[in-house]
Amino acid sequence: SSDHVCFHEPERGWLFAGDLYLGSQVRLARPFENGADLVASLERALALRPRVVFCGHRGPLEDGVAALERKLRFVSEMREKALALSRAGATTREIAARLAPGEPLNYRLFTFGDLSRLNFVRSLLKEPGQGYLDGRVAEARAPAAAR
Repeated sequence: SSDHVCFHEPERGWLFAGDLYLGSQVRLARPFENGADLVASLERALALRPRVVFCGHRGPLEDGVAALERKLRFVSEMREKALALSRAGATTREIAARLAPGEPLNYRLFTFGDLSRLNFVRSLLKEPGQGYLDGRVAEARAPAAAR
C-alpha cells in the first residue's frame, strides 16, 4: 500500500519488511492493494540483496533473497495470467475461480469481505498507482493498453 514502508540495515543485510512478504503465495488482498505496485516494491527490496527478511507475520526468513524471489515470481505470474484472462473477456469473479479457488469463508466473514480472493484478482488487474477503483466495487478489466 502507499503508506507501507520497509527498513533496510545494510551492514547486517537485514530488511524489515512489515507486510511486504507475508508468504510466497498469498492469494488474498484488501481493496486498496495493487499487484503492479507490489511487483515494483518486491523488485526494489530485491535490489537491496537482503540476507535476512524480517516478516511481520512469519518472523525472520534466513534466505531473504530467495524468499523475495519466490514471492516476486508468484505475483508476476499470477498478474500475467489474470491480465490474459481479462483480455479474453473473463470477469474478475471468473478469474478468481480459476486462479484462486476455494476462498475460506472465515476471511470474508471476519473482514466483511475486505480481505478476499476477489480483491486479490482486482489488485492484479490494476494499473501501477491505481487505488480503490474510485471507491467503487467494480468489475476490473485489464488496462486498455494491455488489451
